[in-house]
Amino acid sequence: YHWYNEAALADNEAGMFNVANMYHHGWYVNQNYQKAYEYFKKLHERYCHGAAFYLGLYHEYGYYVDQDYAAAILYYQEGLEDGDDYCAVNLGRMYSLGLGVTKDEKKGFELYLRGYQADDSLACANLGYCYETGQGVDVDMQRAIEYYQEGAELGEENCIEALERLTVH
Repeated sequence: YHWYNEAALADNEAGMFNVANMYHHGWYVNQNYQKAYEYFKKLHERYCHGAAFYLGLYHEYGYYVDQDYAAAILYYQEGLEDGDDYCAVNLGRMYSLGLGVTKDEKKGFELYLRGYQADDSLACANLGYCYETGQGVDVDMQRAIEYYQEGAELGEENCIEALERLTVH
């Protein structure tokens, strides 16, 4: 924390991003969403890659700020336009569940695919669920299990739990 904070105080974006992450997750410091948000907001104003993702999270879940799905969607879309494909899974969830937008499971599925192509392990869980339940695609248990297995190999807990659930006799 000390060296990241020194870099942040020297106006270094990588230092600020690391300090923001530390406050967001509570790594080596007390978790402090307000401080994290302020850093992410400052980074976003500088067009720092990755900041829109976190601002989307803060607005989607109401961390420090009021929950605001419309703002979350805008941040996720902005992140995607900036090439941050990790925003795809979160935006896909917004569409799949109809949070702040008209529910569109097919669009949600397409966004999960984009996240999968960026090696987001959570995308494996969402794609597996889509194939398991027919959300945006036809039910295909073989494909569901394949996505769950791939995600489980990456350590994605949701995939591990899905495989346990599906393989219990």
